[in-house]
Amino acid sequence: MVLNGVAILVSLYVMAPVGMQAMQSMQGQTIAGQPTQALIQVFSAAREPFRTFLQKHTNEREKRFFIRSANVVWPKDAASSLHENDLIVLAPAFTLTELTDAFKIGFLLYIAFIVIDLIIANVLLAMGLNQVTPTNVAIPFKLLLFVVMDGWSTLIHGLVMTYR
Repeated sequence: MVLNGVAILVSLYVMAPVGMQAMQSMQGQTIAGQPTQALIQVFSAAREPFRTFLQKHTNEREKRFFIRSANVVWPKDAASSLHENDLIVLAPAFTLTELTDAFKIGFLLYIAFIVIDLIIANVLLAMGLNQVTPTNVAIPFKLLLFVVMDGWSTLIHGLVMTYR
């Protein structure tokens, strides 16, 4: 599911110049009796809360990357009109920021589980149980630790509280 989201955002980023051209060609047209300019104004007003949220929670390094890559990948006229606070830059930069944070959390969980694996393997060797696979014995202990430490609640609380 995460990969699908990343694929969609990167696709939107790459196709942004085409979308901008389509928007320019739509100006002056009418859709269902309404001028497209009215629809564009409604969408512009609606995107401001999203832009504010994304600006607050996006890493500057990621924003700079997408600005620089637009200068390489996009046509010059589209790249020159791109700003750091455009949604087409903020959305993929936010996704990359969140994925980086998720991998950091995953790595910390992985370290804790590796420690359990090492302890179980050493205990089994000390008991002379060389034929028993440490992984099979360690999995219940990992689950027990996760449940006892209220892992899901701790994880979700930690994730949600980063958006203060």
